Amino acid sequence: RIAVSRSSGGIYQVVLLDTLGSVVREITRDAALDMGPAFSPDGRWLVFSSDRSGIANLYAVDLQDPDAPLRQVTNVLGGAYQPDISPDGSTIAYSEYRADGFHIVRIPFEPEDWPLAPAVVLQPVRAALTVQMVTGSVDAPDASGPGAHATMYDAVVTAADTSVYDDGPYRARHTLRPYFWLPLAWAQEDVGTFVGASSFGTDVVGKHAWSATLAVAPSNGRTAGSVAWSYAGWRSPLLGASVSRDWDRIGFVRLPEDTSLIRPVSEREDALAARLTFVRQRARSSLSVAAGGELVRRSRTIEDGLGASLVDRTDDLVGAIASLGIATSRAQPFSISREDGVTLGVTARRRWDRSPDSRDATYTELTTHNALYTSLDLPGFARHVLGLRASGLHRRGGGATPSSIGGASGILIAAPFDIDLGPGTLLLPVRGFARGVRAGTSAWTATAEYRFPIAAVGRGVRLLPLFVDRVSGALFADAGDAWCADDIAARYVRCTRTDPGIPSRLRRCGAEPRRRPLRVRLPPHAPRSRRAAPGAGRGRRLLSALRPRLLNTRSSLPSPPVRHTS
Repeated sequence: RIAVSRSSGGIYQVVLLDTLGSVVREITRDAALDMGPAFSPDGRWLVFSSDRSGIANLYAVDLQDPDAPLRQVTNVLGGAYQPDISPDGSTIAYSEYRADGFHIVRIPFEPEDWPLAPAVVLQPVRAALTVQMVTGSVDAPDASGPGAHATMYDAVVTAADTSVYDDGPYRARHTLRPYFWLPLAWAQEDVGTFVGASSFGTDVVGKHAWSATLAVAPSNGRTAGSVAWSYAGWRSPLLGASVSRDWDRIGFVRLPEDTSLIRPVSEREDALAARLTFVRQRARSSLSVAAGGELVRRSRTIEDGLGASLVDRTDDLVGAIASLGIATSRAQPFSISREDGVTLGVTARRRWDRSPDSRDATYTELTTHNALYTSLDLPGFARHVLGLRASGLHRRGGGATPSSIGGASGILIAAPFDIDLGPGTLLLPVRGFARGVRAGTSAWTATAEYRFPIAAVGRGVRLLPLFVDRVSGALFADAGDAWCADDIAARYVRCTRTDPGIPSRLRRCGAEPRRRPLRVRLPPHAPRSRRAAPGAGRGRRLLSALRPRLLNTRSSLPSPPVRHTS
């Protein structure tokens, strides 16, 4: 005989099968979730978990008696799951949920001490119903099978009135509201320090999802943020739309009144975008193809310009986006990283200047982000992982602006004095170097990383919102380079180089402890380049960070193209 929990009509019932898979006996037939059946060593008793009382507990039935009543084995408050009986038939082990998490519990296997289980109504409720059960044998109306008969001892139980809701169309708005918010803060050089909050949500069936971020720079009143929405009701394609505002420092100018005065130029980008994503999801791989369009307005301002302004202060652009994503990597419940596979993504963007004035701001952008993972079956609570990542960017055209490399993906807190809670995901990170240490219209970065588990803590601090789950570490080596085309280098002070060169590449090695889903990082980074980049500092630098994965992309979708100028 084989005991299984069978799903039929959205309800899990415990049944016995023969070796050919045919049902020979229904152990339960009710509206409860009955799961995890286990035989006693002699095959007489069957123990399983059921939430028929509203709380999951263990129940048992004597298989030798076809009319045997159901007996309740445990009576816990948090829930009892996944029972198993020891080979000598003396102990039941199961997983019990308590205030501090799951515990593995053992209790004696003593069927003679198990009381009869309370009766449950096994047929669908069609009207308000009150059942009073007193000491003695009780038959539930229109019920049969185990659990239909029960004996209550010294108690009077009255079931609450149960009304059937009227059928109606599904309304997503009832579960779409925000249930949390996260504080944000980041500083952008010459633009301002932004503080704000973010949140996101989804409806209960996963058709709609949204995210929102809003931040303000108190020193100058500038605002930044985004609102995005996606719809998955068609399964494929997925529909997405977003509105965003971003600020950046794009270069410097000399003031006409005094050419010795050099002032930074800030650019605000307001964008409206829409996208369709076609997804081919399989058990071990996913393929996605996306296409969309966008409307963009760029506005440039001279910081502390003493009344000076640019001749061409705004660009009105219309753009087209196409992207391709492939993923075969996977993660297990206790994984510290993606394992055994690749994630590949490429995005192409073209923006046209709708009303060029002194210059045509039309440009083309191509970005790619790729990662390779392989697991190692070494000691620890999870597999060790070797990871390789490579990212690149290329822009050309009259509107192409330099993009920065450097920094780490995540929210950086540079110790002991610098604090930078900046954007979470960088396309071109090089840990140990500040963001913007080098810029160009062509750039690449690469990472080799060895990740290893340290401890599965699973502990919190009383009722405080502090919890340590799994801790892991990583040894890494980063490298990157950026350069500009000759015509763009003539316009931007940040473009210090016009060709790639091995002696000037950024290279850095280091180690860091990691924790999911946010990593707290305190690594000493040791430079490995013969010529330090400007602003990179000397010697060792202590950094801490809260950061996501090596490549923070969903396996089923390519990352949306983002603006990487800094």
